Amino acid sequence: MAEKSRLKYVLELSNGRANSRPRHKKGALVRGDISFNLETMANLMISAYEGTVDYDDESLQDALAEVQSYLEVGEVQPLLACSWLFFLSGTLASACLVSQRAGGQNPLIANIMTGGVWKNQGLAKIVLAASLDSLGNAGFSQVVAFIAEGNGHSERLFRGFGFKAENAPQFEIVEPIQQAGHI
Repeated sequence: MAEKSRLKYVLELSNGRANSRPRHKKGALVRGDISFNLETMANLMISAYEGTVDYDDESLQDALAEVQSYLEVGEVQPLLACSWLFFLSGTLASACLVSQRAGGQNPLIANIMTGGVWKNQGLAKIVLAASLDSLGNAGFSQVVAFIAEGNGHSERLFRGFGFKAENAPQFEIVEPIQQAGHI
């Protein structure tokens, strides 16, 4: 929602599939037709981003505009066949929205979000794994994500699936030096 400095993460989809497909006993995973209720998606977006580095006190109208922008077909188009939603007790709890630039460039994980009350239950892993599987099955060999600097939760999630930071500072691991008996 808010514009932040972002790091580019890239994943090579080996054998066209994601590494794993986590499951949740009580929920329903649904392919991404988000047009059912844009306000529901906008509310999920606010709940997911509130209190994170991606949140700048956006209103429901701001979030609704973001969701509508995702659905508009233009230079960037939604890949609804590779986007997934997760519902718990009939309530939208998590979503992974995928898009692609016109001209067939690599797809982009446009948004990944889990509502505040459902965080830390593995739902983002479920929707991301489903999206990565769908992308691989659709013949894509690579996918990109841009993660706001300082968003440790997203960085860990994406790295857990094998994404590599493309423009992150590189650090050399140096052997410790013994000085005056201290290590």
